[in-house]
Amino acid sequence: MGLLRIGGVRILLPVTITPRPPPNNLPSERYARANGFYVYEAEYTLEYNELLLRSRVPGLQVEFYHKPSSVNSHAITGVEALSPESTNTLVRVLLNNNKSYVLKSYRTLSKYNLEPLFLKYLSGKGIVPKLYSTVSIKDSYTAVLVEYLNVIGDGGFPFYQSIRSSLAERRVIVPEEAISRLVSSLTFFHEEMARCNSWWCSRGKITNSDIYKWTRRIKSYYDKALTNARRHRSKCGPAISILRESQSNIEEASKLMRYFKSKTKIRNHQDLHLGQILYTSGYRYVIIDFEGEPGRTDLERLALEPALRDVACIMRSIGYITVFAYRDHFETTLMDSAERLLDKKDREARIAIEWANKTAAQILDKYLEKTRGTGILIHGLGGDVLVEWGKEAVKAWLVERALYEFLYELNYRTGYALIPLLGLAGIVP
Repeated sequence: MGLLRIGGVRILLPVTITPRPPPNNLPSERYARANGFYVYEAEYTLEYNELLLRSRVPGLQVEFYHKPSSVNSHAITGVEALSPESTNTLVRVLLNNNKSYVLKSYRTLSKYNLEPLFLKYLSGKGIVPKLYSTVSIKDSYTAVLVEYLNVIGDGGFPFYQSIRSSLAERRVIVPEEAISRLVSSLTFFHEEMARCNSWWCSRGKITNSDIYKWTRRIKSYYDKALTNARRHRSKCGPAISILRESQSNIEEASKLMRYFKSKTKIRNHQDLHLGQILYTSGYRYVIIDFEGEPGRTDLERLALEPALRDVACIMRSIGYITVFAYRDHFETTLMDSAERLLDKKDREARIAIEWANKTAAQILDKYLEKTRGTGILIHGLGGDVLVEWGKEAVKAWLVERALYEFLYELNYRTGYALIPLLGLAGIVP
C-alpha cells in the first residue's frame, strides 16, 4: 500500500507486481513491464478486490451499507477498467453469478471529499447508484463500492440524438420527453438535498458575504481568462475579442448575484454537466461524481450554493452537445464548428443555435415550474415569483460557469476552448 505525500497532498497508490497482464483496455501509460512482470494499480487485480470485499487490506477500513449477498458466496472472475483516462481508478468487478459492481478509488485523499456522504444519504432513492460500501484510511475516504448500472450513454445521449435529427431534417426537434425525465431527477435531487440536515449538507441563507465572494469569483475568472487567452492566442482563435465584447455581460452577471440575497443555499452538486449523469437502460437519469468542481480548494468544495447553479451547469452542457453534434454532422473539427456557429454561417448553424436555446430554455422553464411547490424549501421563494425570479437569476451562473469552463479547457483541452465562449457571446446558453 503506497501512501505518498507530495507538497502537502496525500496520494494513495496501491500497486501490484505480477506476471498477470492488466485488463486489455488499460492504456499503456498506466502500467509498466519488465523481466516478465507487470506493475500497475492494484485495483485492476482479482486478488486486491477479493481482499477489499472481505475487509482484509491492511490499513484500510471497509464499512458496508448494502452488502451484496453474492460477494460472500461467489468468486470474482474478472475486472474491467472503466474510464481508464480518469485520474481516479474506476473498475468494474465481475462475479461468477453474472453480477458486477463498480469500485471507485480516489488517488488524492482529502477529508473534505463529500462524495461518499452524498452516496450514503441518497443511496436507495433512485437518483444515484446504490452504495454498497465505503473504504477509508484514518480521516479520509479512499474508495466506494457501488452498483453497476446498465447504461445507454451519459445524460447527454438523448439530447445529442435530438440535435443530430434536427440537423439531418433541417428543423428544430426539442427532446421534450428527455427534458421532462431529466428535470424530474434534478428536482428530486434538490428537494432531497434541501431536506438534508447533517453537518455537511444543512441548507442556509445567502448572505452579503456569499454574494461578494461569488461576484469576486466572476471578476477573478474574467481577469484570468483574458490573461490566459493572450498566452494561448494562437490556439484559441477569436477568444480575446469575444471576452472583451462580453465585458458588459460579465458586469451584468455580477449585478444579478444580488438577486440571491436572503435566498436559500444548499449542498449542490457543483459540477452537474450531462457527462456527470448516466442515462440508464430504464430511461432513468442517475447522478454520479459528487467530488465537486475540479480546480476548487477543499474549503471551496465545502461551500453551499444556490440550486440554480446546478441548473446553469446543465444548460451550459447543452452548448457543448450543440458543438459536438454540429462537428459530427459536417465531419469537421471542434474549432471549425465553434467558429461557424459563432458566425451563424449556414442554415444548419442557425438550426443548431435555435435548438440549443429552445432546449435549454425548456429545461429551465420545466425546472422552475416543477419546483414551484417546494420553492421555499429549495430556493427561498416559490410560486409565480419563483418563475420570474429564476429566469433572471440563472443568468449570473451561466456566465460564471462559462468563464470557469473556458479556464478549464485552456488548461486541459485547448481545442475545446471556444465552446464556452459561445455562451458568453450569447450564441448558446
